[in-house]
Amino acid sequence: MKSFPMAPIGEHTSAHARADALVWASAFTTDRHNPLSVIANAEPIFEWLAAATDSKDLTLRRRAGNQQWINDDTRDPDDDPAAFLMRAAALYGAMTGAV
Repeated sequence: MKSFPMAPIGEHTSAHARADALVWASAFTTDRHNPLSVIANAEPIFEWLAAATDSKDLTLRRRAGNQQWINDDTRDPDDDPAAFLMRAAALYGAMTGAV
């Protein structure tokens, strides 16, 4: 099986991923008008995105998070980033074939 080199994650891509995380966190933050509340809820998502092994993995994580954000459209804010990540990680697992 041929091995492909890992695509490094650039600063620009990483910044955009963090911006995505802030959008997703805003959706489930009850006090979304307070940026510190949004940032606090985004911290676990930042960590999950930072665990990406390369730019392709980061892209899949971003797609999973975005899909979950769409799926949660009618969900009431609950300040629960762990629950959001659990749902997004399930989608990520389906995308990577781990599920």
